[in-house]
Amino acid sequence: MEKFKIWLETFIPNSLSNYISGIEKINRILNDSTEININQLTLENIDSYKKRMLENADFKDFNKSNNIGTATISNYKKFLETEQVIPTLDNDEVKWFWTTGTPTNGYNSPFILCEVTKLFHNYKRGDELNIELRKLEDRIKVRNKFKAEKEAGLVLSQERDVLTQFGQYWKFFNLTDQNSRDVKLTRFGEKIATEELTIEDFIEFQIENITQKTIDGKINSLKLILNLIGYLYKINSNEAYIRVEELINILPYIYLNIFSIKQLSHCILYYRRKEPDLIEKGFFSKITTNEVRFVTQHFLFLLYSEKLIVKNISGKNLYYLNYNNEHTKDNLNIIENPLKLNFNNMPFNYKSFHKKTKEAGLIFSEKMVARFIASLCTKPFVICSGLSGSGKTKLAQAFVQWICESEEQYKIIPVGADWTNREPLLGYPNGLNENLYVKPDSGALDVIFKALDPNNKNKPFFLILDEMNLSHVERYFADFLSIMESKDKIKLHSGDTERGGVAKDFEWPKNLFIIGTVNIDETTYMFSPKVLDRANVIEFRISKEDLKIYLDSDKVLNMDKFLNEDKTFGLGSEMSESFLKLAKEDAKHTIDNKSILLDFFRELQKAGAEFGYRSTFEINRLIAILNEISKDDKTWDGKSINENEFIDIAIMQKLLPKLHGSRNKLTRVLPILGGFCINETKKEKIKEIYFDKVDEIDFKADDNIIYKLSFEKICRMYKNAIENGYASYAEA
Repeated sequence: MEKFKIWLETFIPNSLSNYISGIEKINRILNDSTEININQLTLENIDSYKKRMLENADFKDFNKSNNIGTATISNYKKFLETEQVIPTLDNDEVKWFWTTGTPTNGYNSPFILCEVTKLFHNYKRGDELNIELRKLEDRIKVRNKFKAEKEAGLVLSQERDVLTQFGQYWKFFNLTDQNSRDVKLTRFGEKIATEELTIEDFIEFQIENITQKTIDGKINSLKLILNLIGYLYKINSNEAYIRVEELINILPYIYLNIFSIKQLSHCILYYRRKEPDLIEKGFFSKITTNEVRFVTQHFLFLLYSEKLIVKNISGKNLYYLNYNNEHTKDNLNIIENPLKLNFNNMPFNYKSFHKKTKEAGLIFSEKMVARFIASLCTKPFVICSGLSGSGKTKLAQAFVQWICESEEQYKIIPVGADWTNREPLLGYPNGLNENLYVKPDSGALDVIFKALDPNNKNKPFFLILDEMNLSHVERYFADFLSIMESKDKIKLHSGDTERGGVAKDFEWPKNLFIIGTVNIDETTYMFSPKVLDRANVIEFRISKEDLKIYLDSDKVLNMDKFLNEDKTFGLGSEMSESFLKLAKEDAKHTIDNKSILLDFFRELQKAGAEFGYRSTFEINRLIAILNEISKDDKTWDGKSINENEFIDIAIMQKLLPKLHGSRNKLTRVLPILGGFCINETKKEKIKEIYFDKVDEIDFKADDNIIYKLSFEKICRMYKNAIENGYASYAEA
């Protein structure tokens, strides 16, 4: 138990208390139901005991809160894997080798590698090459960029030039053929030599391709270093650096391949916090000179590539991102936007975005932000409905600014009341010239084609249709609704080739998301069931508490908070790939309480608002994604959450939106639906306790309500039906 606590302190400090209480509870359940204790769990038997516990009533009840039971068991299994493998690791197994030869300081400089490659391409071997190599040495000495370059004397003689003496470098970087006894440039080397590829291309290629082995695969070691420092920067900018010895100490964990960048970053901070010199003691009592030297080569390559800077503090080299922040304000070869270049695959964290909304002066709960993002990942069409001025468009705008690298990835398009066909979004063929196509002024088609570009497949693109229901949605949006789930194409013109640079048709881009905002008043149109069935509908309402927070706040709305200091890219763009991955993965989930869906289906069917297989699938997917994005922190605004919260969101967004009708119709079905959302003891008096006092109830504080969002909506719809003779999900 004590070792597990230390493991948690090292890797998951933010959830330490939850998992400590979780493991204590599991230990009690094990003792009571199986007569073993936690210390008797092994990698061989933990899965079978987990299966038995999942059938235990006490464990089921405990697990309802945050799924903390299953999460604790999963982490305990990771702990057991660490405990089993780490002691048996051979030092050489987890060493990061750089090249097979002896590293010479300076020879892994991208500049030297590329320049020597160019010289070899132009002069081959012999005296002429050596003359040019000596000229290169002189150039290095006057460049005055890197100390290492100035000290790297090239080995020059008729028989043993630099490519003979240290040819392994050029082979390692894929510039020369590894299988050839003679020096022979690879295709990649030829492109560098002829300047078809630049030195920047060379650097990015190495970051993407240099790998080290792990226990069941490999990892991009240069990119990992950049990501580690990047994550440390996010946790605490004052500690956004790594030392060679720190990386060496966590190499065994990297080798295991079961820890995330986030967990490895916490591991580094744990060592710093506990004992400054503990990192050197590490798992291996002796860190060999070669081990330090090989790992140092990774840092030197990134240093010479101007991705990192180094500072010597108290005799220790600390490597920082070469980024214009408080650590790097001296005149050191600062490159632009390294976060943009290097960190587009960091783990997605919606709470980072929520934090920025607060800093920007926007008032949204963590729950609302989680609903919005999970809905986008469930289906690339989300409708934000509710009171005018409640922040629908601002939330959409804030998220796309935060997640996108540039303004080219999104368009905010005001929908016009005169939109009677698809032309405002898709344009039309020029009727006078068959070689031309008229693109829409909205810019929507340009965004779609950018999303379809293979070079942009890992970037998300967004269309925000503001006041979407000012016109009949089905008239201008029918093509989108038709192909959203199929592999059919939208046909733009009848030609066999492009017209005016516009292809004849296109499929739905898997990285395109559409967000519609909706106001409900006498100037707007209602959505048909076809539209509602294909979207997640999120209702925005302002509570008295929200308004008080706004009135008490002295913050001025500042949308620039979602951008970096230069306003050149979104602060969340490094998570764009992981966001897309979340949206594309086949997230599957089976809810524990299947009966709730069957109950709702039965009653909604009576009201003509039943749902089909599509909605059922998307409900399960929505719950799965809510689980996934919340797995590391099962709280919203400091309060614990469980699956009932997720089911509540699914009911609210997928089952209730199609419900509407007369007083006579709704007053029969709403009390029954409301009864599904509260404890059994309150069902008989639901009208007296809730429906007749809807304006007096604090829904959030009432523990008798199981599905709070849905029940509050049902109560309001009942009130509207009684007072107005008619009610629908959509309300002003």
